Amino acid sequence: MILETDLRNGDVILDVDGAKIGQVLINLIRNAIEYSPAEGRVWISMKRDHKNLTFSIKDEAGGIPEEQCSQVFSAFGRAETRKTGGERSIGLGLTIAKIISDAHGGTLRVDSEWGTGSTFSFTIPISFDGVKRPGLIV
Repeated sequence: MILETDLRNGDVILDVDGAKIGQVLINLIRNAIEYSPAEGRVWISMKRDHKNLTFSIKDEAGGIPEEQCSQVFSAFGRAETRKTGGERSIGLGLTIAKIISDAHGGTLRVDSEWGTGSTFSFTIPISFDGVKRPGLIV
């Protein structure tokens, strides 16, 4: 497995629950690694604009059928793809990542091409409005 990163966007100060944001990234990166072939690549990048910070995790795992992309964020929902070791997951990692993302005023999305791979993008606002979100504790 080869991991490539592009995280050169300078310092960004965010008003977030760091442990929870870390959990989102861990869940996305873990999935990309577990579903990719052993000789595959996973790309992790970060982009910043004037309002948002976006992390993208791209894999070579074979993709998710288009009609199943909307299911991957549902509790116990998963696509008909299997991890490279053939093991099955319980289907909560992406659900938890989505709940955390939403609680921070962010978005979590997937772009996937069957047979090629998927990109999961996690975007959070840079200027947080300071309002305490009830869903920050998951």
